[in-house]
Amino acid sequence: MDWQLRQLLVQEVTIEPWTGNTFDGQPTFGTGVAYPARIVGKMMQIRNTFVMQVGAMEEAIPTFTIYLHADEETRISTRDRVTVPEQYRPDGQATVLIYTVGWFPDQDGMYYAKIACGWMYHRQGSA
Repeated sequence: MDWQLRQLLVQEVTIEPWTGNTFDGQPTFGTGVAYPARIVGKMMQIRNTFVMQVGAMEEAIPTFTIYLHADEETRISTRDRVTVPEQYRPDGQATVLIYTVGWFPDQDGMYYAKIACGWMYHRQGSA
């Protein structure tokens, strides 16, 4: 990543690699690695037309795009777990789900990762 772009990586995220599942299907994770990052957030209104017909409210869901410098050794998948800084935690929940991971080269062949994440799918179906 270009050094000027690296100057924008003023936050920090921790990514724990997915290592498998327990016997009862719970995910397990390895040791977290801290990365300097740029976090860009937005709120999305989630509407369920069936539920809306019976009078339920819409739900505002925070989602984020995380940019970080990546090298040849960096491996991030949608099964990994991301911990974000305090100011990005709704309801105090520190970890977010990864929806997508993209890899993009700069003019020197270095890479940066663009990670889309949030709580939307995690919260569906919860009581």
